[in-house]
Amino acid sequence: SPARWVLAVVLVGLVLTPLFEVEASGGPDDRPLVHALGPAIEGTMTGPTWLPVLLALGLATGLLHYLLDRAVWRLSDPDVRQAAAPLLRSPD
Repeated sequence: SPARWVLAVVLVGLVLTPLFEVEASGGPDDRPLVHALGPAIEGTMTGPTWLPVLLALGLATGLLHYLLDRAVWRLSDPDVRQAAAPLLRSPD
């Protein structure tokens, strides 16, 4: 039922709230995530400059893969291909 999905999303939001604290704190000492993952965060951000770039590249390519995978999956449906046919033809 829809209520179960809403409850699941609310619970996931409550669990992930410390991860998304951007402007709700007074500084690095006020963030629980920094205390929990401090050494990993410091190692990533103060280490070699290619490490954060590699992390950002991995996240960006993962997002692109997700978007392209959805497009391919949708175009595998014959009804979607029929509806998109006028958009996919080259103008003559």
